[in-house]
Amino acid sequence: MERSLLVLLAVALMLAMPVLPAGAAPHRAPAATATPLPPEDPAITLIARKQFVAWQAAGVNRDLYTDALNDMMTLDKMAGVSKALGLLGPLEQVVWAGPAIAKDVPAGSKTYVYHMLCADGQVYMEFSIEPTGKLASLLFRNNPADF
Repeated sequence: MERSLLVLLAVALMLAMPVLPAGAAPHRAPAATATPLPPEDPAITLIARKQFVAWQAAGVNRDLYTDALNDMMTLDKMAGVSKALGLLGPLEQVVWAGPAIAKDVPAGSKTYVYHMLCADGQVYMEFSIEPTGKLASLLFRNNPADF
């Protein structure tokens, strides 16, 4: 009885396997391909660079921000962020990381992420620009997955 059960299992396995022509190899699942990064916009990169350096130097021009973002930026918060960014040392490189989707920004706003590489550390910067050209959001994170 055991032998007939084994034969039955072997036949079931053979029937479950696909039949391939002699010498043919099974098809492999297509490899996942990364979505290409949209091209970097030099004007947006310049905004990222200028904003980052302004924050490091505690010289933020609040006129460049929406009223809603200005309301969230207390003097204490700004001082703390400026101090932390200043500890990273001079900005050495700005690397385009890609577009993002931000919550609670005005309709039509576009959001960007940059990797800011400094002499003594690095940080990711995400910011949104509304259609009027004002910054509607601004975040600094150690890990891009935190956005």
